[in-house]
Amino acid sequence: MCKRLLLAFLLNSLGTPFFTPSAAPGSASSQVTTMLRAKDQALLDAIAPGDTKVWDRALASDAVYVDENGVIMHREEFLKQFTPLPSGVSGSIVINSYSVMMHGDVATVIHSDDEK
Repeated sequence: MCKRLLLAFLLNSLGTPFFTPSAAPGSASSQVTTMLRAKDQALLDAIAPGDTKVWDRALASDAVYVDENGVIMHREEFLKQFTPLPSGVSGSIVINSYSVMMHGDVATVIHSDDEK
């Protein structure tokens, strides 16, 4: 099943070494794309086991999450809903398409995921 999520939060961990004034507007270097994709996959990998540590490190203090049903959750409410899948149940979410657009020193990421 393909899942689409809208996730809006601010990360201050990107730093300026990945963003250079010489980059053309709208382009993202492969280094930035690879780094962001790895971070996003780590967030998805943390969902099934209910591991809030990865999300806690990534989310800004005023983060807002909007799920695929349009439910809006603020950071604390979002983190509280993380629980491991029940015993005997397994699952995973894998990114199957990924794109990054640069807007100055801000990256907008769009990805589609396969959920099993």
